[in-house]
Amino acid sequence: MIGLDRQISILFYSFISGIMFGIGFDVYRILFKNIEYKIFKIILDLLYWVFMGLLIFTFLLNTQYAILSFYTYFYIFLGSIFYIKCISIFIYNVISKLVFFILDMIAYVFKNLIYIILRIINKKNY
Repeated sequence: MIGLDRQISILFYSFISGIMFGIGFDVYRILFKNIEYKIFKIILDLLYWVFMGLLIFTFLLNTQYAILSFYTYFYIFLGSIFYIKCISIFIYNVISKLVFFILDMIAYVFKNLIYIILRIINKKNY
């Protein structure tokens, strides 16, 4: 039999994994909200669910030895509902700015790397 402290930690980590699921959903909405082609949307949805499933299962495996009971799924559901209804309203703009900042930094680094590579290639051609 599992002790009370272990049961509480299982429920707590299940709730936290639901919040992680909500954050992942917000990031997904921000990144792929302008996809027009249905086939790409289906593929991205499938990849999102596989990635989030692996992420949540890995998190639960590391924190609670992947004890997956009804209550685990219920608290994951409660955590995601709590995030979407209470926290997502405030966090969505922050995540949006953070994602676009990271994408801008990646584009900046990539653009400069291309510039450096082209400069090196052009010097070798002379």
